[in-house]
Amino acid sequence: MRVTKLILEKILSDNEFSIELAKELGIQQQSVLGLARRNSQKLTLYQAVNFYIEKGFSKEEIFEPEKKH
Repeated sequence: MRVTKLILEKILSDNEFSIELAKELGIQQQSVLGLARRNSQKLTLYQAVNFYIEKGFSKEEIFEPEKKH
């Protein structure tokens, strides 16, 4: 499961958002930006998802739909 482009763009373009997310995850901001560039699954960790929800994002706005094979 991956986060949507909306979340990735928010992380990469909003300095305050990425700083706050980094604090929430206990990592450096540069690490958060790297996770976003790679669309890492670490961006779907429980703490991260709670942070997105606190910021007003819905689950549909957070998660990419699963691709069926």
